Amino acid sequence: QISNNDREVPIDYAMDEVVQYISPPFRSGSSIRFAAQKFQAVVGRIAVRDGQAAVPIEFYEITLTVDGQPRLFQTTREGEFYLESVKAGTYEASFAYHDVPCLFPLTIPESPDVIIDLGELVCEPGP
Repeated sequence: QISNNDREVPIDYAMDEVVQYISPPFRSGSSIRFAAQKFQAVVGRIAVRDGQAAVPIEFYEITLTVDGQPRLFQTTREGEFYLESVKAGTYEASFAYHDVPCLFPLTIPESPDVIIDLGELVCEPGP
């Protein structure tokens, strides 16, 4: 049994496993890899322009296109959302508001912070 002291791993890193079992051959060595990935969360609120007001979209499913693949996430009360492990960059996000598509850019900045707060993002529904 080989283990890694996970208490010494910084809080902004996640490890899938901290214990591995190996059986090396007699008079040999082994190289054991404990993969650690930097953890970073992104939070914010999403609203839609409805007339003059920005209305929070509560309990909507948002599609975020990351590396050409759709990634779904949910909004909660007041349009709040939470994402994990999305690299810095600008991504296309979309949802349907009263059957009208709403597309907007979601930009995640480079940051050393564990949690990045994007604030309020307002989408203008269009044809």
